[in-house]
Amino acid sequence: MTLALSATDTRSAAPARGLRSFHLYAVLSALVALDLLLFADWIAALAFTDPALTSSVDSALWLRGLGIGTLLFALTVEISARRGGRWLEVAPLMAGTAGAVCFIAIAAAWSVLSPLAVAVLAVLGAIDLAFARSMRRAVEG
Repeated sequence: MTLALSATDTRSAAPARGLRSFHLYAVLSALVALDLLLFADWIAALAFTDPALTSSVDSALWLRGLGIGTLLFALTVEISARRGGRWLEVAPLMAGTAGAVCFIAIAAAWSVLSPLAVAVLAVLGAIDLAFARSMRRAVEG
């Protein structure tokens, strides 16, 4: 893997060992995306406490759409790790934002989420924030 840096870029490229967190985060995000795409009906039944939401086709479609977005997110993280240079700064910001969105989703949908869904979202949010910190450290050197 080659990292092309411009002459004016004063930041050093993250070493290959530091890029492991980028690649691992991209793989984990892709696995979450595939779960959302393949098991949307099952996830909807476990995530929502309101029977109208669990039986609705819209909730499964919404979860599949979220899966497509998450898959694109994982691809963006992987591309930023492969491009190197200034692109590396994008991935930690995206991971931190994803973690914050998980906690915002818990707060916004507290009344309709099952305890299992709240726990899963909290764990995913914590993982996102931990990877954001790890990737940020790799970028800073």
